[in-house]
Amino acid sequence: MGPWGAIIMSVFAAILGAVGIASKTDGFGWAILLPLAISAVLIWRATVRLGSERANEAAADKRVGRIVMWASVGEGVGIFVLANVLANVGLAARLVPGIAAIVGLHFMPMAYAIPFPRFYALAAALLVVAVAGFIVGVGDAALVGGVGAATGLWAASALALGRRAKIG
Repeated sequence: MGPWGAIIMSVFAAILGAVGIASKTDGFGWAILLPLAISAVLIWRATVRLGSERANEAAADKRVGRIVMWASVGEGVGIFVLANVLANVGLAARLVPGIAAIVGLHFMPMAYAIPFPRFYALAAALLVVAVAGFIVGVGDAALVGGVGAATGLWAASALALGRRAKIG
């Protein structure tokens, strides 16, 4: 996964964490800066790592890039469809846990095709968070889904930076 994966996951973690916290602070509050700060530290670490790592073989990078691209396209389409469906059935308050589920599901084909088995654990964690976000009250759904998903993505980012794995 490496530094690029950590950067991407940290950006999503910042967004989901900030949205989750904002749902309980009626907009912008100082607490919203916490997920942004955690992600900023992880992104900084990843960029430092990028400068010191050698590139993987071009063929492996292209293959992994295609897998990630198609999984991400599916994720984007899934989030768009989900947002529309939830809005039309009166469940818009459950959007953040729904996004956590889509993000979790998008890691499954990558775990299989890259292969990178740790993505199965991340997918499972995000799906558990999503279920929890649908179970709790409407007022807490975004907080549980957003902060829970952010926590899983931060953990995966830290793990990606903790070892120098070669994918491909």
